[in-house]
Amino acid sequence: LEACGAAKARSVCVASSVVVYGAHPDNQILLEGSVVQPNPGLPLASTKLALEALCYDFAKAFPETALQIVRSCPILGPEARSAFTRLLDGPRIYGPWRVDPRFQFVHEDDATRAIHRLVKSESFGVFNLAGDGSLTLSQIAQLAERRLVRLPTFLLRFAAWLSWRLGKTDLHPGLLPFLLHPWLIAAVKVRNMAY
Repeated sequence: LEACGAAKARSVCVASSVVVYGAHPDNQILLEGSVVQPNPGLPLASTKLALEALCYDFAKAFPETALQIVRSCPILGPEARSAFTRLLDGPRIYGPWRVDPRFQFVHEDDATRAIHRLVKSESFGVFNLAGDGSLTLSQIAQLAERRLVRLPTFLLRFAAWLSWRLGKTDLHPGLLPFLLHPWLIAAVKVRNMAY
């Protein structure tokens, strides 16, 4: 950000994440103006929130630079690697018992095009980024041809923690709320932009 300010960049786009909103039982569809309340115990969320704070400081110091903060849902595609894509790495997908959480995704090519258009538009503000619709965990397992193993929440928590501690997975146990509670976003501002 300092380099962008020194170079007098006209537009700066920073990749944040849907995780800053947090996954909570009372969540409705999350809009760009929704309150950010990251789940405790998830380093990615606190890191992204700290990044956004730096962005707000930058925007005050360089008001002439168009700053966009993009809060994206998980990005999928041949080159995409994230905590959410790692759910699909093994032969099984683990999920909570009696809950079929919904997920949103955006393809890496669509995300790239949207970010390119945002930068070119020199718009200001926070922008959610998500593809159309959502899929349940059971639909994802079926489409990925993986076996869905459902566990009681306490066992899922323990298994996630133990796998993390033993280095068997790099899927942080702090992501568990995203398997239990709603966190879907609406990409209202991106969809309403004139291209």
